[in-house]
Amino acid sequence: MKWFKHFTNASDSVKLNKLIDELGIEGYGRYWLLLELIASEGYDGSEKVEIHFRKISAKVQIKFSKKLGTFLQKLSDFSLINYEVSGKVYKIECPILAELQDKDSKYNRKRIVSNDQDTTLEEEEDIEEDKELETTNVVSSGVPANASPTAAKKPRPKTFENLEDLKNHLPETTTRRWLKLYENSEFIERELVKAFGWYQDNRHRMPKSLQGWCKALSSWLDRSWEKGRVRNATLNGSQGFGQNSTPEERAAELARQIQEYNDKKEKRRKGL
Repeated sequence: MKWFKHFTNASDSVKLNKLIDELGIEGYGRYWLLLELIASEGYDGSEKVEIHFRKISAKVQIKFSKKLGTFLQKLSDFSLINYEVSGKVYKIECPILAELQDKDSKYNRKRIVSNDQDTTLEEEEDIEEDKELETTNVVSSGVPANASPTAAKKPRPKTFENLEDLKNHLPETTTRRWLKLYENSEFIERELVKAFGWYQDNRHRMPKSLQGWCKALSSWLDRSWEKGRVRNATLNGSQGFGQNSTPEERAAELARQIQEYNDKKEKRRKGL
């Protein structure tokens, strides 16, 4: 036997609680160490397995044969094992391991309530099988088995190798709107280069679709245009003002330009 099930509620059984009361947690741990040893010796429930004293002693950390005999007798008293002694050789059988032997298919094995009057429960193998199939589908396809068909066919985000590739895919209506709004093709070209470069450096913020790119670039152009208008309006000589213009004149012109810009944005938002 290469393995056996150890149920999470094993310590709740009556027999093991008696063992803990009598020998403490140390005895409980030694019991499971003994089960590991019995299973590793090829025990299949058909007959008792023969194990030498030295091997048992090393496994359960009991040096003296008398103390080991007392320990095994306690397990036998609680109906956890059956054993015989012949010199230094112990012949041991364990009913619970016989129930849990790994030669049985996991699809027809019954759950055992650990060591508690041999009570059994029906194992929900159909649920476990469904879970395994779900896991297999997720690993192989990357899509959960219960996902909708549209989830499996979700298109990958559109990526563009360079700015020219992006510009070739931009809708003509979008580029016409930019020219009408800003009336400066050099400004648009310059800001598109800046924007694309910024998104290349900040890929976690990069738009995932062509529509996303259009919205992002429109916002970028709006911000850049507004900054430029505000900056130019504060400089002497902008919009026809010379160095002799008064602060009041520059402030009034700045307010006019801001209002003009906001009106233009509002008209564009309404589709006028």
